[in-house]
Amino acid sequence: MALTTFSELKSSIATWLNRDDLTAVIPDFITLAEADMNSRLRLRAMLTRATATLDEAYETLPTDYLQMYRVVVNDDQIQFAPTDLLARYALDYAGDAPKYFAITGSQLQLVPTPTVTATATIEMTYYARPTALSDSNTSNAILAASPGIYLYGALVQASPYLGDDARVQTWGQLYAQCCDVLQAADDAAEFPAPLVIHNSGWEMTP
Repeated sequence: MALTTFSELKSSIATWLNRDDLTAVIPDFITLAEADMNSRLRLRAMLTRATATLDEAYETLPTDYLQMYRVVVNDDQIQFAPTDLLARYALDYAGDAPKYFAITGSQLQLVPTPTVTATATIEMTYYARPTALSDSNTSNAILAASPGIYLYGALVQASPYLGDDARVQTWGQLYAQCCDVLQAADDAAEFPAPLVIHNSGWEMTP
């Protein structure tokens, strides 16, 4: 059976469970699996960019935000800093352009605070939550790259509902393996060769 669309995925889940009476709840299994995927996977296909005009210390994060990848203010990349250091940095760099960021709840916090008279342009590159599968959104990058993630992930979620505790470990192992394989392949594609750090000031010799 093909596994390229939401409809085909639902049919396959019913077949693997050997049940034809779960039509109403199979979408719930898929939704629960997607929530777990979003906590595990950080793929290049999930990266997206958002830009805004910035003139205050806090910016609301996009609704599909999962994790920050890079923050650029006026073409300069700024650094992440733990929230407990931001107060000190705010004093140390008062009056400067933003140099650091932290995630505070559902907001992006910048330090030092941008001034209204020197409006900055901010670009966030972040991992976004993929659009969930549905009758109107029949596929996405994860289903296309690894149908097994969706299949085994939904089967994991179905097992407690069906009281089939014996299958949870089996489905769980297959699901975790698919996630690990996809993440490793994606990481390897982003960094196809070992990183080499060059420093012109010194040289290591055998």
